[in-house]
Amino acid sequence: MDIGLISTGGPPQIVERYVQTAEAAGFASLWASEHVVFFEDFDPSYPYAEGGRPPMATDTAMMEPLNLLSFIAAKTERLRLGTGVFLLPQRNPVYTAKETSTLDVLSGGRLDFGIGVGWLREEFEAVNVPFEERGARCDEYIEVLKRLWTQDVAEYSGRFYALAPCIQEPHPVQKPHPPILIGGTSAPAIRRAARLGDGWVAINLSPEEAAQKLTSLRAQRQEAGLSMDRFRSTLMAVNYAIEPDDLAHYRDAGIDQIVLPPMRGDRILRTDEDLFALVEEIGERFVGVAAKL
Repeated sequence: MDIGLISTGGPPQIVERYVQTAEAAGFASLWASEHVVFFEDFDPSYPYAEGGRPPMATDTAMMEPLNLLSFIAAKTERLRLGTGVFLLPQRNPVYTAKETSTLDVLSGGRLDFGIGVGWLREEFEAVNVPFEERGARCDEYIEVLKRLWTQDVAEYSGRFYALAPCIQEPHPVQKPHPPILIGGTSAPAIRRAARLGDGWVAINLSPEEAAQKLTSLRAQRQEAGLSMDRFRSTLMAVNYAIEPDDLAHYRDAGIDQIVLPPMRGDRILRTDEDLFALVEEIGERFVGVAAKL
């Protein structure tokens, strides 16, 4: 089992030391989340916490994930670079294909492209994209990405997007393309992961819940004639307590990687040094245990 870490934003010198500390501590990956705007007042529909409110404050300085991961790529050597998750239906898929290909090339093939359909209606309105049918839009965009990433001349015609024959270079380093990891725990997300994904990103599930979701995912993937070989399941503990003793239970449930936040209980980080020390502490507590599983 691998252990990943949710990245931090901030001044470049802080991000650089944070990610290099994580790499030295043995983490397998760093993950960047996405929200382009927040709101003081919004419909409480966040699906991964009671009350429908996300754990981050509305003034959280969340950096754009592909830019952040490009910086991280330049400051590290081996860490996988995950988006957890990228809100694909809010984006233009042609630009997304170009940006992700560029990141994969510049990082030497380290991108894990985690995507989701989003939950915040107000954010879709802010970028002038319909909130309704965002799942179907996402499915089409996945196909557009795959064609641009892999075909010498790509074209597409669908309900939500039409692409005339065109050429986009460079193609990604990873072949046939960077792994597409579908995020979410709803029935549509599980179906999308089973039929269109190279992996699954779950959020805030117990081992028992993860096992139930994966049972459904495997069955749907088998129905579609797709193998589970090389299919990887990642659990992000965004605001969910996990201890080292839990790792074996998650492995038995079918989870291949746990991604942890840079926090522990109610511990208050007063300085940058406290943050770096916590990264080392999390690594000491989890990475060695996971490596033995």
